Amino acid sequence: MPRRLLPLVLALAMAGAWAQVYPAKPVRIIVPFAPGGPDALARLLGAQLTQQMRQPFVVENKPGANGVIGAEFVAKSAPDGYTLMVTSSAFVTAPSMYKKLPYDTERDFAPVTEAPSADARCSHRGRGRHAQLPAPWRLVRHVRAGEHAA
Repeated sequence: MPRRLLPLVLALAMAGAWAQVYPAKPVRIIVPFAPGGPDALARLLGAQLTQQMRQPFVVENKPGANGVIGAEFVAKSAPDGYTLMVTSSAFVTAPSMYKKLPYDTERDFAPVTEAPSADARCSHRGRGRHAQLPAPWRLVRHVRAGEHAA
């Protein structure tokens, strides 16, 4: 056998040792908040993944400190793909809100996918004296006054 083919043959022989079916054990989906919000999405996602992957995807809530406690748990877990996190925008805003975090949002996490999100929108017809609502407090006053009714 020519010497230049030896690395190729060895690589092909080793490929079976490197290949591993994922998931080979249950996967934890951590939601760093109390039930509700991202929790509902995580449970739907977990049920679908359990059905499709034929391995349990277990949702665990680890609330506290605006998501920091759950995120720290995930950051300190083994980087093997068996601990996932479904979170909200609080995760990306945490570095600007806290002087020191027990993790680095860029170094300790790898994005997997962007999950569907629900944006809260508020609108009105734009008629009358409050056609332009420049501040949230005016919107609250506008709604309380019943001016949103047709």
